[in-house]
Formats: sequence, structure tokens, C-alpha cells
Amino acid sequence: MLIADRDSSFRQELRKKIMSLDYPAIFHEICNGPEAIRYIDCLQPSVVFINASLPGLAGFDVLERINHDPISVVISDNPEDAIRAIDHGATGYLRRPVCTENLKRTLIRIGTSELARPVSSVQATGYPGRIFLEKGGRLIKVNVPEITYLRADRDYTWIYTTDNSAYLSNLGIGVLSQKLDPDKFRRVHRSYMVNMEHVQELYRDVRRFYLLVSGEVEIGVGKQYVPMIRELIF
Repeated sequence: MLIADRDSSFRQELRKKIMSLDYPAIFHEICNGPEAIRYIDCLQPSVVFINASLPGLAGFDVLERINHDPISVVISDNPEDAIRAIDHGATGYLRRPVCTENLKRTLIRIGTSELARPVSSVQATGYPGRIFLEKGGRLIKVNVPEITYLRADRDYTWIYTTDNSAYLSNLGIGVLSQKLDPDKFRRVHRSYMVNMEHVQELYRDVRRFYLLVSGEVEIGVGKQYVPMIRELIF
């Protein structure tokens, strides 16, 4: 487990609280964004608690740039960062000062095997069959079944279609995941959501699973989404 926060006393306090809740972990601590990237990609911790306002590079920017895909929990004293945490695929959000009860609930979520996003209770027929996306200053009608995959880009999302067009939505990928049919669109990485109708292959190398979308786009499956993918293997 890695704790990324500029305040050493806060890091120590959080570590003590986690230990008091009997959560088994080997702890690493860092104090800035550039170090966070190096340590996360080198040590590959399973869980990262990261402050949204790290010096040198903000916590959300760190999550976008790392190659490793840990379970992440965003820490902030700004309530608006809770929405950004969801958009960046974080498992949890904790507001400073950290409440022990909220920390306990977060650790329970981390410890569960079902870490993929919850499926909406809305029936599939309630999801749009077509949407309008901006391109070149105009709103273009896009048939939802023609969307192949979505890629997070900071607080925005790139949406790709079968004709190789790309549209930039001003909605985060976490928000879009709630607006599209979860039976077809699955979050497979903190930065990617795919239309399973366009997935042609699933394969793995030594360390991770990959999806081949529309015969040409290769998307790695994040560790926390592997249980969902395994359910599709018969």
C-alpha cells in the first residue's frame, strides 16, 4: 500500500488508522506527484491512497500517467473532487480530516472481490439508442451501437465509433458509465470503457488481460476489473 501526501504527519496518522483497523499491508510513503509516478510504477502497490493536490503533479494527473493500475482512493478537502475521483476510476474518496468510520467502509470495499462499478437498476430499454456529440462546432447524431469504446482524458472523454471518428464529450467517463447500457458498455480500466458488442478477442500475456476492439484497438484490462471479465469466460 502506498500513501501519497505532502504532509508527513497526515501520512503517519493515516497509516496508524489503517493498522488499527487490522488491514494487512506493507506501507510506502511519498510526498509529491513525480515521486508518486515512479514509486507506483516501480513498486506496483495493490492500493494507493493519493492526495488530489500533490505538489509537483496533482493526484488526478498522477492517476492518468501511471502504467500500473492500482486500486486508488483519492484524499481531498474539496468535496468537488469526489466526482472527479469517480471519473478517474477511483474505488473511494476520503475527505480530510479522515473519519475512521469512513476509512473502515473504504477498506471493506477494497477488500471485496466485486470492485467493478455497480450496475444501474434502470432497464436497458431506458438507455438512449442515439446521442448527439460535438465535432467541429456542430452536434452530430451518433447511433450508440456504433460506439466502439470510450477513453478518459482528464475531466473529459473521447468517444470512438465504427467509422473511426472520434468525439470529445465534456462529461467524465464515470458519468457516461451511468448513462449507457451496462449490459453492453463495461468499464475495463480506470481510463477505458468498451462496447462489448465490438470486442472480437480476449487474450492475456504473462501479466494481464487484453481486449481487441474492432479488430485493431488493443485495450489492457485493469486488475480490479478482471473478475468481471472472468465472468464472461465459459
